[in-house]
Amino acid sequence: YVAEWHMKFVLSFACFCLTIVTFPLSFIKIRYGRLFGFGLSLLFAVAYWYILFFSQLKIFDVSFSSAWLMWICDAVMLAFGIILLAVKRK
Repeated sequence: YVAEWHMKFVLSFACFCLTIVTFPLSFIKIRYGRLFGFGLSLLFAVAYWYILFFSQLKIFDVSFSSAWLMWICDAVMLAFGIILLAVKRK
């Protein structure tokens, strides 16, 4: 029940995390325009859901709180987004 309770907050915070990741990706411009950045954004969204699904499968296999597993996908995406923003700013 702890994982389900945290899951409600994780999914609400996911919009913010994915926005932070996809914002710098939208400015990537190559020969095909901004379609490349959009494609990368879709790949990151799919990666987010795979991490979330994997962490849901592992909640019964760990000895620590399942809340950490629920929040790990948001933490990974937020950290990656902040790194992308810092790189893009330079």
